[in-house]
Amino acid sequence: MRLIGFVVLTLSAGCATTVQPEDMSAQSHRAEAARERQLARDHIDKYDPRALTPTPGVSVGDLRSGYDVSIGLVQYNPTHGQLEVAERHLIHAREHEAAAADLESFEATECKNLAPKTRAACPTLGPASQIEDLANGVRIHFPAGTDVDAVVEHMRCHLAFARARGFTTVGDCPLYIKGIEINQAADGAAVDVTGASRRVAGEIQVRTRVGVRP
Repeated sequence: MRLIGFVVLTLSAGCATTVQPEDMSAQSHRAEAARERQLARDHIDKYDPRALTPTPGVSVGDLRSGYDVSIGLVQYNPTHGQLEVAERHLIHAREHEAAAADLESFEATECKNLAPKTRAACPTLGPASQIEDLANGVRIHFPAGTDVDAVVEHMRCHLAFARARGFTTVGDCPLYIKGIEINQAADGAAVDVTGASRRVAGEIQVRTRVGVRP
């Protein structure tokens, strides 16, 4: 177990992450990280620093007479590969921990002014005065006098709430799906709901109109 710190120090800073926050909920990311760390410990336990054996092709006579280390290793440790496998598990664990932290931080930031009960409540879009299709989603217009700031705050908070829970809590709130962004329009009187892909944009255009009274 004492070797975990050593292995962590060998992690490559340039490794590209294979884990995305929206892959699962924050809780699931942390559970996966714990599983990966346990796998790393299992492999570290299989490493034996004393398990040295002569390098293949090196005779006992060579070892006794002093083998030229510039040619090759006199001895090698066949269990060293366990540390390499442990390192990969630790990298994956840290990716999941970073994803969980990202989800939790996003919710804390977006919902700082809203109580937990409000975060879970689906923000209503109706009555909207107009829903305008954009190339990457929709722009939702509201009647004069609507507190659009409050609408955006609640919508962004609910998105963060759903995102942190792997979108498992949005059955009655169909707009909130993976890959959407919610921002106040430049004129301050509308809300832009957009997606990074054409598929998501199309979903937004359909889902935004569910339960809305234009």
